[in-house]
Amino acid sequence: MSDTKHPKTEGILRDFMSESENPYRFMTNDVPPAHQLDRARSALITETAAKLQSDGYHTFDELYHYRALYNAAFFNSERNFGQHKSLRHADGKYCFDAEGEWFIIIMNLPTGQISNHYHKDYWDMFNIPEKFRADKWDGHTPQQAADRLEAYLRSTGASTGVEK
Repeated sequence: MSDTKHPKTEGILRDFMSESENPYRFMTNDVPPAHQLDRARSALITETAAKLQSDGYHTFDELYHYRALYNAAFFNSERNFGQHKSLRHADGKYCFDAEGEWFIIIMNLPTGQISNHYHKDYWDMFNIPEKFRADKWDGHTPQQAADRLEAYLRSTGASTGVEK
């Protein structure tokens, strides 16, 4: 039976997820329900472990949330660097091929381009211009973006407190 609404699968999934979550988000129509249940269970364990992972002070989810808020505050306060948000990359494809679930923010600092992706839940936090397609990504790595941001902060007279 390939119906994703198999009663036994549905009941077991409800035991694993709160009612506010979509019980079918890990399931597909091309896999039998029993295999879908294993896939869903595995995905839930992985997702829950990532959310609960901690440095002893903050969970991964808390740190992600802080990063989004700090980025929104910075992107919203700087108005001269072409910052924008978009549901699509420069090639016109949705971010992560997720049809609007994710978006990208880009800023072109004097020290170079920086960017991040966020879930659509954070869209309204970024009070910056929206573009249909984001500017072309220059290929920077997360480390290069961090170096560019630090160099920009140092150029404004800010001390990062980080010795190099």
